Amino acid sequence: MNPSDNVIESAAGLSFLLQLLLLFYFDNFGLNIIVFGIGWLMLIPSSLLLTLSLMTLRSYGNVPYGKSLVDTTAIVTKGVYGVIRHPLYAGYMLMSISLALISQSWFSGLCAFIVIPFVVIIIDREEKANSTKFLEQYTQYQKEVPLLNIFKGICLYYRK
Repeated sequence: MNPSDNVIESAAGLSFLLQLLLLFYFDNFGLNIIVFGIGWLMLIPSSLLLTLSLMTLRSYGNVPYGKSLVDTTAIVTKGVYGVIRHPLYAGYMLMSISLALISQSWFSGLCAFIVIPFVVIIIDREEKANSTKFLEQYTQYQKEVPLLNIFKGICLYYRK
């Protein structure tokens, strides 16, 4: 990991934390109840994506004892990873959007516009790293499973 990766991940993480703080520390009494409800509804799939991703990585990633989930030694193609290649990041981006919709704050929206491009950059770098780490096996996985398109991924998953 190079220093620019740390800067990008830190900026995305800080923006996300700012969004969470906005939910708890600022009241917005002029909320559009429909947008607010959509934001809360979006929290369900984003939370599922995050939780299922972590559980699946822990179960099938062959992570050495004492190491983080970043240190997987196998390509995980089961569960949610059989639907899209980066469900953890998809959940992270979706949650950022839902937090912006819930708070309906321009600052939270700005944070989401920071989080999403940085996560896309992280995904691109991870794609390159996985291609180098897992070679032909990852290239085949890329052909079979969409990057982030969950609807296409669900269709392809159930056709198998």
